[in-house]
Amino acid sequence: MSLYTTARRWLATNSSRVYLERFLQQAARQLPAGSRVLDAGAGDCRYAGLFQHTNYIAVDFAKVAKPYGELDVIADLVHLPFPSAYFDAIICTQVLEHLPKPQIALGELHRLLRPGGKLWLTAPLYYEEHEAPFDFYRYTRFGLDHLLSAVGFQITSLTPLEGYWGTLAYQWRSAAYQLPWILPSSYGSPIVRLVSIPFLITMKLMLASASVFATHVDLRYYDTSRWHCKNYKIEAYKPDIPQSTL
Repeated sequence: MSLYTTARRWLATNSSRVYLERFLQQAARQLPAGSRVLDAGAGDCRYAGLFQHTNYIAVDFAKVAKPYGELDVIADLVHLPFPSAYFDAIICTQVLEHLPKPQIALGELHRLLRPGGKLWLTAPLYYEEHEAPFDFYRYTRFGLDHLLSAVGFQITSLTPLEGYWGTLAYQWRSAAYQLPWILPSSYGSPIVRLVSIPFLITMKLMLASASVFATHVDLRYYDTSRWHCKNYKIEAYKPDIPQSTL
């Protein structure tokens, strides 16, 4: 690998993506060969390769103008064409914010899991609007706990996906991207706009550099002590006995 390629990959690293892949690698390692796995809201199916040893089924509603992977089923997550207790495991990553009725969708995922089956889910707390107009919610850890518990899931782990530095990296990267190179005419005279250019360039470079630094600090230390995260990751399961009968 060339120095240029290495540097480019290092600069483009997103700690949230790295931690998400590690989360799903952990999930895949826990599943025996042949397990039925539903990828609910699979999108481009970027993690399908982790589940090659399983019977992996990708589902998405496929209404957003973006590339999709090889979907097995196109359907809304509130009503999926599978029998109850059909899947051994379900993964649902960065999908919940796009569902207008998240509790109904989670109830459907609960129906599809066999008793003892596991759910691996991630959802954003802090992120810009995206995939418009299908972007409805952001989630606190308390909201996620409430939604999952309400439909019958038992949560075994609910933790930040990335650490404090990863969230700062995202904020600084977004600021660097949004900051203009030159102020628009509504900001004043051409002289004011011209004088501001060195300041804007300096700020963009500083923010971009700080973002790269924070990303790699996050990957090294994973500091979650402040609970200042961009996303949450959850492991949950469907109890063998419905909670209402206990």
